[in-house]
Amino acid sequence: MNKDFDKIHQIETSKPRKSEKYELLRPYVEPKRPNQLLEIPVRSIPYLLNICEPGDGASYQDFAFIALIRIFEGIINIDLARQNIPIKGGIADIELPFNYESIFPDHPHWMVFQRDFNIRAILAEAKNLKGKAEYQHANQLKGYVDAHKRGKLAFLISRNGFTTEALTALQSYCYEGYLILPLENYDLQELIKLSLDHPAKVTRYLRRKEELLIRMSLS
Repeated sequence: MNKDFDKIHQIETSKPRKSEKYELLRPYVEPKRPNQLLEIPVRSIPYLLNICEPGDGASYQDFAFIALIRIFEGIINIDLARQNIPIKGGIADIELPFNYESIFPDHPHWMVFQRDFNIRAILAEAKNLKGKAEYQHANQLKGYVDAHKRGKLAFLISRNGFTTEALTALQSYCYEGYLILPLENYDLQELIKLSLDHPAKVTRYLRRKEELLIRMSLS
């Protein structure tokens, strides 16, 4: 796959129009197997998220999946990570099962998260909308989390942010014992950087996001 990533570098340093660049990149980055996705250069992931045209949900979901795998490398079971999971009459975008063989001895900072939210897997929805993610998207993910019964930590990813109604819903879920965090492309980029520095910094970032969500004034 090294030749593929050499090609990515060549494309990134060229100057075609955004849509042309995206079409050139796509064959080299569409997911194959989850463990192969770890070979994609970290520096390319934020770029891939940003070049997706709004409305192209499938590709954005693929790239969000790649980002989350890299952020939680060593925390999740890569071989069991999957997309498009049937739940409650719908299809959840992303599921990231925890890797219990490594999480407790190698990543003790995750033990508190696991205890607080009874995590066996993390669900995520990736919304590449032309507008902001709305209440219905937050409510849908909450329904998936309830039906999935594998923990109460999830991520709602939206490239264009969130409506006040969506944030109000996510805030209210915190008081019900859930943590469904709103994440944008910037957050994924920061989390990738932190994961490369030290995994504990990822949990601190998520806790700060939780605190900001709870304290957010939405009036």
